[in-house]
Amino acid sequence: MKAKIVEDADVVTYVVVCEPGDVAALAQFARAERLEASQVTAVGGFEHATVGWFDRAARQFRHIPVDEPSEVLSLIGDVAEGGWLSPNVCNADNAHYVK
Repeated sequence: MKAKIVEDADVVTYVVVCEPGDVAALAQFARAERLEASQVTAVGGFEHATVGWFDRAARQFRHIPVDEPSEVLSLIGDVAEGGWLSPNVCNADNAHYVK
């Protein structure tokens, strides 16, 4: 993983580049930088993943297994510290991918 500060003002902006397969890199980075409440915006890809969406009518998540190389066009979410979430990366509010 590589990381760099690209803006150091009232709000610090980092660019983090993860190695393929390193799904824990963002959580490790958030812990190391002591990020307690942050936003994540990302692009990238995966070979195997379970993606999904929240079905409000059924009040449950619908899971979609994807077992082929795919690109993540956008991923937007949060980093939250607290309790058992230590930290939880990333509660993705919105993610779009293509096969």
